[in-house]
Amino acid sequence: MDYLNSASEINFEYDSTDIVNQVRAVGPTFEKTVTTGDSSKLSGDTTAVNGDWGPAIRYAAKLMGVKISDANVNKIKDLIQHESGGSETVVNNSDSNAAAGHPSKGLVQFIQSTFNAYMVKPYTNILKGFHQLLAFFNNSNWETDMKLGGWGPTGSRRRDSIIHEKTTVAGTGAKKVIADAKKYLGVPYVWGGHNKSNPRAGMDCSGFVSQVYYDFGINIPAYTVSMEKYGHTVSTPQIGDMLFYGAYGSSHHVALALDSKTMIYEPQPGQSCRMEPISYYPPSWIARNDDIAKIVADNNDSGNNDDNSGEDATTSTTTTENYFEPFIVQDDESIKKWGLHPGGDVSSDTIKNKDEMKKWVLTQLKPDPTLSIKATADNNDPVTPGDIIRLEIRPKQFVSNMGVVGYEYHPFSKTSRTSITLNQTAKTILDYEKSRNKNI
Repeated sequence: MDYLNSASEINFEYDSTDIVNQVRAVGPTFEKTVTTGDSSKLSGDTTAVNGDWGPAIRYAAKLMGVKISDANVNKIKDLIQHESGGSETVVNNSDSNAAAGHPSKGLVQFIQSTFNAYMVKPYTNILKGFHQLLAFFNNSNWETDMKLGGWGPTGSRRRDSIIHEKTTVAGTGAKKVIADAKKYLGVPYVWGGHNKSNPRAGMDCSGFVSQVYYDFGINIPAYTVSMEKYGHTVSTPQIGDMLFYGAYGSSHHVALALDSKTMIYEPQPGQSCRMEPISYYPPSWIARNDDIAKIVADNNDSGNNDDNSGEDATTSTTTTENYFEPFIVQDDESIKKWGLHPGGDVSSDTIKNKDEMKKWVLTQLKPDPTLSIKATADNNDPVTPGDIIRLEIRPKQFVSNMGVVGYEYHPFSKTSRTSITLNQTAKTILDYEKSRNKNI
């Protein structure tokens, strides 16, 4: 088809409504059981992870009651690299300390007497890197004393023991509520779904929470706004609490807390009941129902509830952790051309590496608008769907081969002309136009 020769009119239509050039990437999660107590039962990372001491640094800071920034984590990693190269057992036999009979040892090169002054029991092995990190943070001046070359602690001793995470072993009631909620994992989201006699047919967000309560003999409506009055506001969630989204009186979504960090909920059409960290989607407010709270508080696991608390007592809890925090992926070139067009979350249950996730998510974006070209022929000849037509627009010096995706043909009209709809990626023509304009 040759514009002005065999085609009398050419219309270009760009549809930018389906552009998606920014999304949030959400990776898979895993369940982690935290046990706190003696050194043999620490729950976090206490050694280097693939050569990276960062996780152990963060965990040691947590146990010593220290809030640490990413910048300081990196500084400590640099200090470790400078002092020991990351080795927990290296001994320096060639410096002045060694000449004085007390060589520096281990991860951050403590001498024994200094390590003894800052260590916390029972973490007393100078050749254990994590034990040295605990001693490092036990120095009140740890941040200002941190320097490459000749570093040494100058502050006072901060603590005599680590901070045990205050968690409670889930009793009978709590375990029952958690198990009941989890049995609905995978049930599809169905808007308005809340058939108590057949919940696996599908539920929406409020139907799911209402169903779990119903399973324990507690009747609450399956509508978010109506559910609000069945709980009182609290600041920190516990098992069985309702997590509301939207202001009181106009909430639009609700989830159920499995613990202070994890929620279970029905997301949206096309998805199924799932668990995720509450930090993914922090609720607007939290409501606690007294009836479900009583069930959760039931702790009759056995007849022996002797209090054996002490330094080596242990407590456990299971939380849902993410392999990496959700992050934004965007096509900067598309945003520059067309402005920001955010989409919904793009998730994967199998990609556990952040860089691999980013590469995959970029392939799921739609950075350019949809372009369709409608050409009106000078004749009324029939058209074959799927044909490839060579389109020439000589005033624009444009030539391209395009596929026929639709047409209008009027075999009984003497005046109507055949109209053909062609498709093409916007990038081809837009890049051509941009290049041509630049040349001009």
